[in-house]
Amino acid sequence: MKLKQMELSNRLVGYSMAVVGTLFLAISPNMLEATQAEEIDLTKQVEETYLTKKLQGIDLFLGEWSVNIERTLEEVKKSPKYNPEDAANMSEMLKKVISMMRIEVKDRELISSRGNRRTVLPYTLKSSGDDTVTLSVLASGKEVEIKLSLIDGKYMNLKSSATDDMDYYIWERSQ
Repeated sequence: MKLKQMELSNRLVGYSMAVVGTLFLAISPNMLEATQAEEIDLTKQVEETYLTKKLQGIDLFLGEWSVNIERTLEEVKKSPKYNPEDAANMSEMLKKVISMMRIEVKDRELISSRGNRRTVLPYTLKSSGDDTVTLSVLASGKEVEIKLSLIDGKYMNLKSSATDDMDYYIWERSQ
């Protein structure tokens, strides 16, 4: 099998794997004699390892999130500010407002959107756990910590040291 063909198949699992594959081929010339079936098996093993890699830290949260209205309405009931008498009126009003809200987590920025209004907050990663990260942002000239927590492996909760306004919001990946 030609070296170029092997490099092309390695692109499926990223540039770093192609470099490792090329180095391996340079060290082990008899690999050049590998059959196509062996190459496919090797590629499959590498892909499975790459695709099942456990995401950690900020990688768990990268992407766009929108409010899960039903879970948020249930979570809001835990707030000391919650008044059951206002529940019927609040749910329709809250649904309308929060359906326009989005949070996008990028490598170095946290972007919040509500309708056409967009706020970009550059952040630094302060700490990281299995299902949580704490970010440090500068908001209105003050350092604010934002803790992102993963719930049930697919939902996100956000807590800010500046306000408890978002404590009871439950986010899900945007469709």
